[in-house]
Amino acid sequence: MVKNLAKNAGKPRFPEYDIAKGIGVLLVVIGHVQELPFPFLVWIFSFHIPLYFFLSGLFVKKETSEPFPTALKKNAKGLLVPYCVFSAVFILLDVLLRDPFSSPRLEVKLFLTGQGGYAILWFFFVLFFDRLLLDIGKRLIKNRIALSLIFLGFVIAGFLLHRLFFFNSFKIATILYSSGFYYLGFLMSDWKPFHTMTSREKWYLFPVFLGLNILGTYVLVQLFGTTLDLNSATSYDILLNYATALCGIFFTIILSRLLTKTPLLTPFSYLGKHSLIFYPLLGYIPFKLEHLAGTDFLPPAQAVPLRILFYGVAFGVSVVVVEVKKRLKRK
Repeated sequence: MVKNLAKNAGKPRFPEYDIAKGIGVLLVVIGHVQELPFPFLVWIFSFHIPLYFFLSGLFVKKETSEPFPTALKKNAKGLLVPYCVFSAVFILLDVLLRDPFSSPRLEVKLFLTGQGGYAILWFFFVLFFDRLLLDIGKRLIKNRIALSLIFLGFVIAGFLLHRLFFFNSFKIATILYSSGFYYLGFLMSDWKPFHTMTSREKWYLFPVFLGLNILGTYVLVQLFGTTLDLNSATSYDILLNYATALCGIFFTIILSRLLTKTPLLTPFSYLGKHSLIFYPLLGYIPFKLEHLAGTDFLPPAQAVPLRILFYGVAFGVSVVVVEVKKRLKRK
């Protein structure tokens, strides 16, 4: 029986998808480690952010029952509010800490244009508009084929804007290009083959999807020198980039299902449930501490232990913020 994920929104969660988000959080953290070898870096970028958009789309209801203003308010509360709050906090800290490597004026400009600063907060901004596009599309267009063609057009438009015109002001190219991953999650939420091939019973497909993802990454690097960067909407082949990312998404979901029966369920699902807190804080705090400590000017033997310490601090702060939020929510 196919799981109807969207109908379970607000009900008991599917732990495998929380685990998948938790894996995504760790991949984002690892992807920002400066000493990371280039092949490993491009492999992570081939699917780690598309994973978030896809998983978000999985839980979108097929039919829209609530009024548009209500849906818009929920969308803004869930994404634009944290975008603004984290941006304001980071800018304020830049001012208070007087980091010579940061410019509060530039951070304000990045906030107003959707970048959000530190190459992390753009995700909130972009996902807000991807949700908005799909919500409007579902209300106006009932034919699924027509809606699919429209989102294909969005992806192509985003690709051309960046590829031909080098245009991504207000993250428009990123919004359009990433909307395809969000829409694919929406399409596959009740598609039986998706649930079948990513089930625990099909565990043997894990190395298949992993191998295809690595192969796709290798081909992209050989052809274009890079893979995929949704932040800048950098893509040189839509079909190959999307196929490679989907293979990465599928093997991550299979791995997540396998981890539900292990002790790793608890820490990974905790990360996943609160990914919108861990994601920005694990991006900002280590980066800021490294600047203040001047680790860029230290030899690797000294810099690496400090970076590990800074990420430990970031994890600790993130947990505190999560628990405080949970306590306030109970009140």
